[in-house]
Amino acid sequence: MCTMISLACPMLIVGLYLFLTTSRGTRLYDNFASRDIGSGIAAMVMLFLVMAGLLILGVVTSVCAIRRREQPAWLSRVSLAAHLLAILATVSKFP
Repeated sequence: MCTMISLACPMLIVGLYLFLTTSRGTRLYDNFASRDIGSGIAAMVMLFLVMAGLLILGVVTSVCAIRRREQPAWLSRVSLAAHLLAILATVSKFP
């Protein structure tokens, strides 16, 4: 169960990104963020926290799956490696 949750987290991040790139998602974001500068900042922070939370949830559930020895064992390790690489890629962009 933990393995499936950890594998769903990156898909949710990609799904959120793909939704925001559509015209409907852009309109939704613009309607929320275009009121004033404070709501724009709040929208960006909220979006960042949701994506960071999904990455952290993926790592935690991957570790949980490894500790519970869920089968197949390689799937939880691949999920953990994918999450750690995503975090490393995100952090390496900043000086």
